[in-house]
Amino acid sequence: VGRWIMELVGFPVEGSLCLLLSGGSAANLNALTAACHHAAERDGWNLRAEGLQSGRQRLVLYASEESHSSVQKCVEQLGIGTNNLREIQADAGFRMRPDALRQAIERDLKAGHLPFAIVACGGATNTGAIDPLDEIADIAAEFGIWLHVDGAFGAWAALDPSYAGEFKALARADSVTLNPHKWLQVPLDCGALLTQHPELHRAAFSLTPDYLVSGHSEAPWPCEYMFQLTYGNRALKVWAAIARLGRKGVAELVTRCNGLAKLLEARVRAMPDFEMLAPASLSVVNFRYRPAGRSLDGAAIDALNVRISNAVSESGESHLPTTRVHGKTSLRACFLHYENDESDVEHLVRLVSRLGSSLADQLESA
Repeated sequence: VGRWIMELVGFPVEGSLCLLLSGGSAANLNALTAACHHAAERDGWNLRAEGLQSGRQRLVLYASEESHSSVQKCVEQLGIGTNNLREIQADAGFRMRPDALRQAIERDLKAGHLPFAIVACGGATNTGAIDPLDEIADIAAEFGIWLHVDGAFGAWAALDPSYAGEFKALARADSVTLNPHKWLQVPLDCGALLTQHPELHRAAFSLTPDYLVSGHSEAPWPCEYMFQLTYGNRALKVWAAIARLGRKGVAELVTRCNGLAKLLEARVRAMPDFEMLAPASLSVVNFRYRPAGRSLDGAAIDALNVRISNAVSESGESHLPTTRVHGKTSLRACFLHYENDESDVEHLVRLVSRLGSSLADQLESA
């Protein structure tokens, strides 16, 4: 199963390892733990023995300001602290700026700190934005910093010809997170961590008391590479999903969903009462209902879109949660289901238009 996943997204297979964990958050934490220990080892000290209380250099992590919330939780859980998390500015397309990343690293090195990892977005949760992975990989290689790509939702788009070029650099990452329980429709829970350095994960996690010593096995024991000692068999359901779909089926599913996002973007741009808040990327579309000719201020428009989102959910016809984009409330559509098709896009546009008009009347009269 691990080999299949690596082959699907273009991650090097030889010498690599796939761990199936509870989800993207657990995968990110595992990768950053290994990166932390590796950075300390290269600097000449043992993090497992000394911890972070021996007066060593400050470990620093770099991530896009658009990164998943689990990245912040990781530095908190690892004891690194949010003061040592550098949130790198994104460009107008919500992609990490390599120039800003380089500047941040150089400042920290000059201050005597120890950069230990860079987390790049392989499809940001909020906007679907894909960081410039090749340029970031160049910087990681130049400074000798672990590169982790959080592609929990988006890395499967390596199979979409429209995005394949942006994901080629997955092969240059030290580790990658991606979730079978998202696009592959695998039942919860199942996240995958791909790593090119199994031995470094083992060095960070392995602790085998006498009563758990096992006989020889060609397959690695997952507990040697993760925090959990007891773990469920997540491989069977992933095997079933990939075996049923095949490479062609996974590629068709991902490509179709991304195409539906582009279709929705086109429909939104054509509607006078709709406004795009971010370019459609992968299968994510951020937009809002902004009725033309109405005397509604920014706060009222935000409130209107929250009510639209609630009304859509209550209708049972779709699920359209809200998020924030550039400080504005956005309706966030994300296509992942194998039954999504163009009729869902058309229905969603009509539904938001109808509910938006009705709720705007109520809001304006109030």
